[in-house]
Amino acid sequence: RRDRVLSSLYIVRADNSAIVRQASLAVWKSLVTNTPRTLREILPTMMSMIIRNLASVSYDRRMVAARTLGDLVRKLGESVLSEIIPILESGLESSESDTRQGVCVGLSEIMATAGKVHVTDYVDSIIPAVRKALLDESPDVREAAAQAFDTLHQCVGPKAIDEILPSLLANLHTGDKSEYALEGLKEIMAVRSNVVFPVLIPTLIAQPITTFNARALGSLVSVAGAALNRRLTNILAALIQSQVSETDSETLEALETTITALLQSIDNADGTHTLIMMLFELVKSEDASRRSSGCNILATFCNESTQDISRHISDWIRVLINLLDDRTQTVVVSALAALNAVTRTVRKDELEGLVQSVRRSVRAVGIPGVDLPGFCLPKGIAPLLPIFLQGLMNGSNAIREASALGIGDLIQRTSADALKPFVTQIT
Repeated sequence: RRDRVLSSLYIVRADNSAIVRQASLAVWKSLVTNTPRTLREILPTMMSMIIRNLASVSYDRRMVAARTLGDLVRKLGESVLSEIIPILESGLESSESDTRQGVCVGLSEIMATAGKVHVTDYVDSIIPAVRKALLDESPDVREAAAQAFDTLHQCVGPKAIDEILPSLLANLHTGDKSEYALEGLKEIMAVRSNVVFPVLIPTLIAQPITTFNARALGSLVSVAGAALNRRLTNILAALIQSQVSETDSETLEALETTITALLQSIDNADGTHTLIMMLFELVKSEDASRRSSGCNILATFCNESTQDISRHISDWIRVLINLLDDRTQTVVVSALAALNAVTRTVRKDELEGLVQSVRRSVRAVGIPGVDLPGFCLPKGIAPLLPIFLQGLMNGSNAIREASALGIGDLIQRTSADALKPFVTQIT
């Protein structure tokens, strides 16, 4: 009981209220003659109270506990770490997730207070604790463990990566903690993606990409942030390579889902430019499956992303119209889907600005009087017809003339059956 009372009294010395701090300090001085000795005597009891407060829902209690822990390290010297760290380690065995979360917060605070030199002395004890907490079943514990990992990395650098990531990757593929390992990786990605992501990628994109690795990659790219840009080409190339050669339907579905997640995670101009340039190369491939993949990925990006690709619209329309005459049917179908997605990104009042370039692209493909494969698919001219109709209704004299001629060019390359649904619009 004495230990609990003295521990509580010492903790409130770090209270947010100045009056409370002054009063508790006065009482402490009247009861305690040798502060360092008393603190060492009550340390186990005080640490259990601090750990609980570190995981409290109350922000004030968490801050008071953190300040107290930092004060303990400063008052007793860094040598007290040899006593505090084992207490924190034992707290990870608690059945209460709040306690385990508090342990992780405590580790972060201790490392931040002690500094790099002293943390290095105890790193062999801290690393296993952080590693274990990252595999915890509680999301709150894993989140707090990721913050501890961040602080640890600031103190010891690459050693934190080398000692913790291999274990998480091993658990990712084996054992009953694979789900927790993936969530733990996501948490540390959220705080240290720039150093963690490059280490993870080679393992996850090793060929052939398994269903599990595809799903794991899909989860991780969503929290990669700016680190994704530098690895985007490698990741997408690996996903396409597996997609082209894979036959298992479940794995193919996982790869498709991961590609979509990857495209949704591109949130800046640099990433968008990298993707667009890669897709331009992909649709020029000699391999029909790669040309088809390039079109499919472009369609998905246009449908799922809010990134601006307006500067590339004319070029893409030209390339995709050309692919409507491809010798492989799957490429033609994919090109039409991509053309539809690309033209949908253009605002209605901007369509007439595309009339001249689209007409040139249509005239450059196929032969007048000979059906173009892509235009003869169901709704084959649907992506292009609105461009000419908009120019016909709202453009200048030159644009209206080009639009009328453009519609004629479409008609000359489209079968009668494929034109039937558009007769009303054209006439």
